[in-house]
Amino acid sequence: MSSPPAQNSAPPYAQPQFANATPHYDPQVPSSPAGGYAPAAHAAPAAVGAPEKSRSGILIIGLITAVTALVIVAAGFAVVFINSGNDDKPNTAAPKPSAPAESRLPAQTAAPSPTPSRSPLPSTTPTIRSDVRTVSVVGPTWQNEDKIQLMDLAGWPFAFRLPEGWSCLRGSIDALPDAQAWGCVKTDGEKHQQKFNIMLRRCPTGCTATEQQTMNEAWFDDDEEPNLKKADATTTYVEIPKNKDGFYAVDFSHFFADKPGGALTYQVGVWFQSPDKYKEEMQKSLNDVRTQAPQPN
Repeated sequence: MSSPPAQNSAPPYAQPQFANATPHYDPQVPSSPAGGYAPAAHAAPAAVGAPEKSRSGILIIGLITAVTALVIVAAGFAVVFINSGNDDKPNTAAPKPSAPAESRLPAQTAAPSPTPSRSPLPSTTPTIRSDVRTVSVVGPTWQNEDKIQLMDLAGWPFAFRLPEGWSCLRGSIDALPDAQAWGCVKTDGEKHQQKFNIMLRRCPTGCTATEQQTMNEAWFDDDEEPNLKKADATTTYVEIPKNKDGFYAVDFSHFFADKPGGALTYQVGVWFQSPDKYKEEMQKSLNDVRTQAPQPN
């Protein structure tokens, strides 16, 4: 049983500036030779499909470029998707076009187009906020001495931090075609078979209680729902001591505002798995997502 989620009761304080932080690297944009990543010239592989086994744990990486392919190879993955299910026999052929997933939102909010588009995002780059209370949903939070990787995904309403040496690849989730989805893996240093998926969706109207329930049902897997816990009014999660692959895992959903003090606008979902020995750095990353997401009044 997990310890109850806690939120610091102290007033806002200046969060650590993390002198060891390194900037986010978007694998789809080649770095300069002076940067930390200088890709060689290789042909890009075809996109790889994956069996539909888990809504929150499966993320198909699309638009594979030579750079993204190298990042995945560096991470020790032979296939280009992040998958919490059994990938012993992945489909290595290019996927055939399929009908779009049926919307699980109420009929009046379903997308009118047969191919729903991703939620629109502003053309801005987020930064880490230092005027927020640190929130722990499960486990520890980032500390001054931790070495971290800044993830400032373009257009996102907030930035967050992963352990040093990680990179994120843009992807998609078949069951959630409107989601802005990214799959993150460690690409530098010793690998521990960890995976961290994160997605962002805009609520159809105002993230009402009904919409939150419907969007959570679309995000969490059916077998997770009986064990879901509420960390607060807008945060739901499930902690899995050992999943089918033998790893510790957490699935998480949080509804937040478009800006500090604004109205509820977005859902952010995180799914990760990790060997138990290294789970704390994944818990810190999850808690940072919850901490940095803008809160309404």
